[in-house]
Amino acid sequence: MRRPPEVRAGWSKTLLGGVDALPESARHAALAALGPESRKLIESSINLRWIAIKPHMELLRSVRAHLPEEAYVAYFARAMRSALGTGGVFGKAAAAALRWLTDDPFAVLRYVPTSAAYIFRGVGTIALEEAGPDALRVVHTGWPPALGGGDEFWLGWLGSLEAVMEAGIAGRPLEAHVRLESVDEAAARAVFRCEVARAPLKARRGARGCAP
Repeated sequence: MRRPPEVRAGWSKTLLGGVDALPESARHAALAALGPESRKLIESSINLRWIAIKPHMELLRSVRAHLPEEAYVAYFARAMRSALGTGGVFGKAAAAALRWLTDDPFAVLRYVPTSAAYIFRGVGTIALEEAGPDALRVVHTGWPPALGGGDEFWLGWLGSLEAVMEAGIAGRPLEAHVRLESVDEAAARAVFRCEVARAPLKARRGARGCAP
């Protein structure tokens, strides 16, 4: 029997908390659209508890309905940065992983399948594919119908992967780029291309506080 899709309550709580940083009109509208039972379940659950994916997706859909694509991706990126930071729901695990980073700019990205299995279960398979010396693909296959029907989950991946790559290349003269390469609803397959490129010298000087 296939396991029903579930998510760690801590990730849902982080995303729910991120609604407070949205523009006032979007914040009020998103919270009004989220069912009270779903909000109560998310808020009252301890971080490690597995909860059904339904309230999590209700949260995502309520936010997505009131944000344009770019703002929605940014909302997810902020949430993941918060989760990876000190005191965040994934803060300790992220700090441990970052201590073991090598010169490989994709080192932290290689933890994504393991990390996804910690955050979700019953949502299909997440794997990595090599795509050349400066790119990796994150491939999500076999997802359940509860994740389909809209772009909320896939755009959330974009923002999350952006934040993960930023953490992995912090302090290096590199730029991270993530894009949704393809989504095939019928085949239940989504592919995200993650690339790194050397930052222009001007940008690197600016980042160090030097004049361009």
